[in-house]
Amino acid sequence: MSWMERKWAQEREVILETLRRQSEEMELLNQIRTALAQEVELDKIVETAIHSLSERFGYAHVSLYLREAFDFYQKFQVGDGVFGNHICEHSVIGTWILQEAQVFFWELGENEPSDLDIVEGVTSLIVAPLLEQCKVIGLLSLASFGDQKLSQADVQLVTKVGQHIQIALERAKLFAEVKNLNETLENRVVERTTALAQANAELYRLVTQRQNLLDMTSEKHLAKLETLGGYVISSALTGAFYPWLPAAFRTF
Repeated sequence: MSWMERKWAQEREVILETLRRQSEEMELLNQIRTALAQEVELDKIVETAIHSLSERFGYAHVSLYLREAFDFYQKFQVGDGVFGNHICEHSVIGTWILQEAQVFFWELGENEPSDLDIVEGVTSLIVAPLLEQCKVIGLLSLASFGDQKLSQADVQLVTKVGQHIQIALERAKLFAEVKNLNETLENRVVERTTALAQANAELYRLVTQRQNLLDMTSEKHLAKLETLGGYVISSALTGAFYPWLPAAFRTF
């Protein structure tokens, strides 16, 4: 094989490898997009994305962190640990991500792992920011160990995956807000219904009490009228009340 043929063969292998990689990336992105479209719970979204990314390309480390208050806290991880459960906003990586809002790419030899607050043995690292309205809300990280090294192709991939995760997180946030609103409205309906039932019960009690008082009052008046009526008739018959009544009509 001549030098020119070997060069063409090498270029052909590079092109085929690039096409294979692009095909796998497209399949992965379609898989992640389809899976995330079916999820609205935050934990499920994170787990689905991390597992898909790790299983497809065999990354030694994939993790996702979300920002709470000022720092970043781990939500899910596949593979060996790199940062621990917490990334401080004042660390090298935290500062870079918050100030630049761009992908952080590091290879062994640029800085010592101790300078980055990562474990020993890491040979390359990619940290991509997750954004919401230009604000950093989380981190998606890849890391390699030993002979494995990450490349610019991995940077592009994790950036694309991060964009899909961002959309899914925004949808999950909206879903959670709608769910909370529905629960609040339902609680208010229950409260108002309970209050209305109590008001109706109190109204029924007052109406019943009033009716009972009216019935009692009516009975007393009726008794008095009966007594008064008997007295009038008796007086009329005896002539005590009507002295002008003829004696023949008086009763003794």
